[in-house]
Amino acid sequence: MRQFLFSTLLAASPCLALAESDTAYQALRVFGKQQGEKLLNRVVELRGRNGVAQPQVWKVTASDPSARGGMVEVEVQRGKIISRRTPTSRPEGAGAIMDLNRLNLDSDGAFTIADQEMRQRVIPFDRIDYTLRSSTPGQPPLWLLELFDRGTKVATMHLSADSGTILDQEHFGPTSPSRGTSRDRDYVDAGPDSRRSDDTRLSRPGEPFKGVDDFFHRLGKRFERRGHELKNFFSSESADR
Repeated sequence: MRQFLFSTLLAASPCLALAESDTAYQALRVFGKQQGEKLLNRVVELRGRNGVAQPQVWKVTASDPSARGGMVEVEVQRGKIISRRTPTSRPEGAGAIMDLNRLNLDSDGAFTIADQEMRQRVIPFDRIDYTLRSSTPGQPPLWLLELFDRGTKVATMHLSADSGTILDQEHFGPTSPSRGTSRDRDYVDAGPDSRRSDDTRLSRPGEPFKGVDDFFHRLGKRFERRGHELKNFFSSESADR
């Protein structure tokens, strides 16, 4: 039962694991609304620890020339900023300022990709540490996922945050490739697709995936919705005011 805890929870209720915790998008939205667009456009890193499936707290780090040390760190929990500090030096590992217009993969989508990959390899995990950063100016942000089981790191993954592509991964436990499919399919479904062709390689919503291409076809629908959300990020923020 422990083996695929996250998938079991999501199968029982797709919103259960996210009910009390913000996703990365939600945390950035809170940060932008309360700290302003200027700082939002200078975010260099987003971190979340002990995600089950989402972390309880996200730490947003942004470059701020007017702050002591030139940086500001804000912690967001359940739609609220719970702390703000100005470190005296740049945090270790902090990358370049991120282009959030190229952030199309939220942390819940990153979790889904990791969960699918670990299920295929039959490697259990019970929490994820998330880091979002951009190592090079002008390049898409990258997700670094560190997966743990009972306190032991069992895998790391690097995902492109604009396409969801797995760029690199490393596993530290025994693997057993499996052709089984996940039960939490609705988590990445984008709803009925009236434009879907009769291609037999593609499944319908509610059906098991028919392979990697099919999985990313349906995950792509989620990317489109997230990209639309990000496009309207600032306009909806202005409307809230």
